[in-house]
Amino acid sequence: MNHSPQVSAPQSAAVSEKVIDRWLLGGAVLLGLSLTCVIGMTMITYGLYLEKQARQAGTITRPAVITAIALYGISNGLIELFSAHGMLWASSNEIFSPLVQVYGIYIDERYWGYGYNTISQWWGGPADQYETTWNMTTGFFLFPLYTVAHYGLYRMERWGHYWSLISTWLFLFCNIHYSINHAIGSFENVLSAGYPVWGWALVNYPYIITPFIAVFILHAANTTWFTGNTGPKEISSH
Repeated sequence: MNHSPQVSAPQSAAVSEKVIDRWLLGGAVLLGLSLTCVIGMTMITYGLYLEKQARQAGTITRPAVITAIALYGISNGLIELFSAHGMLWASSNEIFSPLVQVYGIYIDERYWGYGYNTISQWWGGPADQYETTWNMTTGFFLFPLYTVAHYGLYRMERWGHYWSLISTWLFLFCNIHYSINHAIGSFENVLSAGYPVWGWALVNYPYIITPFIAVFILHAANTTWFTGNTGPKEISSH
């Protein structure tokens, strides 16, 4: 007679979900730190593969599009936080400063050409005041909210869906404002850089365009997907 312990379906699903979380959330964090983006993207790819298997097995019901938007929001929020606070408080760092210099010389001259670390004795970064105020506003308000909200979205929490909608609308508005400001000053700011058109587009378009897509998906999402419980809903085995 076989007396081996039996693992119930919910317990097995919970373990599988934790493994998936480690790959996806860990990858999103590493992707958001910029310097480890290749490792982060690799982890996310593998995590998505594991989640697809779990979805096909019926143990996870979180739609793939919600996972994609949530991971984008977490990684994008962390990238923006990394750059904003890095320029404000670690602008002379031996690793961070060369990154800004390369970006300023080849993509957007506002970050380097007008004088770096010359705007204030209290904080560093570009001398362009618009960029500095952008870093302050987004670094202390928008992207902390944006990142936490998308973590709640990943967990399929109702508050995550609610605040992801609000923060995505805020991000969308900020991107419109940023793009208009960027276009008005394009001749003096960008066109004098090394790769002003396709270089700037390659780096910035994923951040600018995605909120325009995500906001419609979040509005169209079925609110019954989201619960007050932690983690995605599981399909009962009964």
